[in-house]
Amino acid sequence: MARWRWEMADGAGLAGSAVAAAYSPLLARVLWARGLRTPEACAAWLGLRRAALPAWEALPDLPVAVERVAAAVTAGQPVAVFGDYDVDGLAAAAILVLTLRAHGVPVTWHVPDRLRDGYGLNAAAVETLAGWLRAHQPAGRPLLVVVDCGTSNAAEIDLAGRLGLDVVVLDHHAINEADLPPALALVNPKRGDRSYPYRELTAAGLACYLARGLLARVPLPGPAAAGEALKRDILALAALGTAADVAPLTGDNRVLVAWGLRALRTRQRPGLRALMRAAGVEPGALTAEALVWRLAPRLNAAGRMRDPVIALRLLLTDDPAEAAALAAQLDALNRQRQRELERILSEARAGMARVGRARIPVLADDGWSPGLVGLVAGRLAEEIGRPVIVLGADGELARGSARSQAGFNITAALAACGHLLERYGGHSQAAGLTVRRAQLGALRAALDDLADRTWPDGPPEPVLILDGAARLAEFRRDAVADLACLEPFGRQNEEPLWLVERVRLLEARPVGAGGHHLQLRITDGVAVHTAIAFRHGPRRDELLAARWLDLACVARLSSWQGQERVELQVRDVRPVAAPSP
Repeated sequence: MARWRWEMADGAGLAGSAVAAAYSPLLARVLWARGLRTPEACAAWLGLRRAALPAWEALPDLPVAVERVAAAVTAGQPVAVFGDYDVDGLAAAAILVLTLRAHGVPVTWHVPDRLRDGYGLNAAAVETLAGWLRAHQPAGRPLLVVVDCGTSNAAEIDLAGRLGLDVVVLDHHAINEADLPPALALVNPKRGDRSYPYRELTAAGLACYLARGLLARVPLPGPAAAGEALKRDILALAALGTAADVAPLTGDNRVLVAWGLRALRTRQRPGLRALMRAAGVEPGALTAEALVWRLAPRLNAAGRMRDPVIALRLLLTDDPAEAAALAAQLDALNRQRQRELERILSEARAGMARVGRARIPVLADDGWSPGLVGLVAGRLAEEIGRPVIVLGADGELARGSARSQAGFNITAALAACGHLLERYGGHSQAAGLTVRRAQLGALRAALDDLADRTWPDGPPEPVLILDGAARLAEFRRDAVADLACLEPFGRQNEEPLWLVERVRLLEARPVGAGGHHLQLRITDGVAVHTAIAFRHGPRRDELLAARWLDLACVARLSSWQGQERVELQVRDVRPVAAPSP
């Protein structure tokens, strides 16, 4: 039996409906499966990615933030930007720095070192930035803008206030309403007093809204074309940060990513153009998936392996030669990251065997880089279907990441164990934490006790939800091309997943390094297709012995040597009994 339990979406009522009449069969099945049961509902969803950019004025404190930044621009005052080290934080910081530079104001920026500083605003950075600001503005209150963190940094923002700074925070992390930072403006869509209807904006999305508000309040000097080019750059960076943060691609986020992808396909800043070239991504074929899996890992590799400043410099540079050199550096760091990740992952899997039947495994080792353990935790959580915490230990402290699954809020779980932790924060499905090595045993016990109370009958089995069943012959080029109107694909707007039942396996050829993947040749007796099954290489003998399979797969168009063809990508496979004669 497959590890996944598959739940088919209800297709009853589709036949003969107005949706079936209005759309091609595969597209109609997806729309129906996702609860869009009228032509009006379908048109509204399909039109969302072409909708006008959302208004920003209702976001709590954003008008205050816009007015404060506009005042700094109008007066020529200096501004400091503090951003996080992941792609969302880097993209948000780049949006603000580029916009402020275009207005001609003095601007500096700072990104923390993941290994030395950890997540969030820190006192040393506040003091350094305050010194720079005071050197450029001896009188009055200079401005510090904190992006992709700050919500949980009340002490550091209080320090900034005592040093005479005004602080604006753009953040999207969970809020403790009892301990809000004393910022001039706290722009966070998760605030309890919010009037804005969409809660899932990322830091890059918030920075995009602030920049749009500023440009409306204080237009750029010079030709209008420069302002339009900056707006496209802002949208491109907002799309990059939103997609890379694996935010839900619904509502505002879906609109921002769709607009940003259009901007990126026609105009790229030198750094992004060089990064696409290094990653082998054609701008005209750019998708949200390419942002997540091709560009973001290279940008993240800077902070994971060396220094996030490299990535931010790439996003900010106007020099093509510097961009090419930085992109090559990031590409090399990414290859190093991949090698190191495989080593840690192998050791962590061995560690999983040693923790026995822990409901929430907590793994720690001196040889594991805190910059990579989040990726390891994510891979292990996906493999075992339960939350996992992986930490890199250094002296008395261990720093790392937690990854969870739908239905278990890992940040809330860490809050329940907060007395055992030095620091923590994050989202429902992902969090960072610092814990003393001496408290690891107590943390394991507390989390397992919490898991026992949450899941008295054991953790729920992960569910792979399919949009509908399809026959191989239905995956025609025109039918698959119709599905593109659902893009951009991502979390909560996943690429359509199909059940293809009882196909016969004709060939399973190992591909990729070490035969980690399988290229399958399959038939249902009518059509013959090839499919790629990533990470299923170890199952080759099992599948060949079974011969008859059910597949969960996506169908997409791919281009090879100028020829476009349908490609099936297998997400999961289970052997089934041979059909009766």
